[in-house]
Amino acid sequence: MKRKAVALTLVLTLLFSALAGTSFVKMATSNPIAFLPEIVIKSDGSVEPETEFIKQTGTVYSLTADLSQQYAIVIQRSNIVFDGGGHTINGSVPSGGVGWSNIGVSLEHVTNVTVKNVEVSGFSNRGIALLGCSNCSITRVKADSIAVGYNEAFTSNFFGSDGNTIVESIISSLGIMFSYNNVIARNSITDTLSLTEGNSNTFFENNFVSGQSLWFVGLMVNFWDNGSVGNYWSDYQTKYPNASENGNSGIGDTPYVIDANNTDNYPLMAPFEVPPLPEPEPEAFPVVPVVVSVAVVAAVGAGLLVYFKKRKH
Repeated sequence: MKRKAVALTLVLTLLFSALAGTSFVKMATSNPIAFLPEIVIKSDGSVEPETEFIKQTGTVYSLTADLSQQYAIVIQRSNIVFDGGGHTINGSVPSGGVGWSNIGVSLEHVTNVTVKNVEVSGFSNRGIALLGCSNCSITRVKADSIAVGYNEAFTSNFFGSDGNTIVESIISSLGIMFSYNNVIARNSITDTLSLTEGNSNTFFENNFVSGQSLWFVGLMVNFWDNGSVGNYWSDYQTKYPNASENGNSGIGDTPYVIDANNTDNYPLMAPFEVPPLPEPEPEAFPVVPVVVSVAVVAAVGAGLLVYFKKRKH
């Protein structure tokens, strides 16, 4: 009986060691108000913590796999590209709640950074946020929320972001706060566009689809066309039933008036087609898990073999 107990203890110890990591992850994700750990691309170019999820090639940092309730990303280095490779960064909480309390991808006081080819969803704060950034580009992303400029909750800290671009992306909610001279072009914005003290931002070839709402706080003057092409408004022909296409230009002959200071002079008659995100490359064969599994099986087998040999003798 004593030998049986020893063998059983050995088996259970090995199996627990192999599964402990998964169990702890499940326990952690049951808390909807906690913060996920962060992968930080630091100002000196290093990545902390070092991880197989980020591959660095010069100034290009590539996401190598989906991150599901694992990490948020913080970018503190200027003059780089963060390429999501079509992968997803998901901060939703499986057990319910509003998601992890991080920003999914935050750019902090950087210039000339491109974030592209990534889907960010499920975070309770923001999907993507530009905090005090300039000349940055958000390209071909899908996000439930993007903030250009940001204010910290319960503080008076505002981080405006000027001279950035967001293009060819699908966004549920876009907020621009205390930020100027940004270009928002060729996107689908499906829920809310909010502007708080943001002026001289340019919007063109965007789809403002059914159910989308505009929220303006403060007196603002923005540009809703680029001088020849405006945006698609799903309620355009409801609001202006007598409007028609100007020749074969695809542009309506009646301006779309937002308020006294904001007018789209060249509204589109049909939505702009936003390019899809690229498909992620197939992930490499999971060598480490297989090696671990083989090692566990080998150890268990060896332990049982020793036990039965001793029992036989």
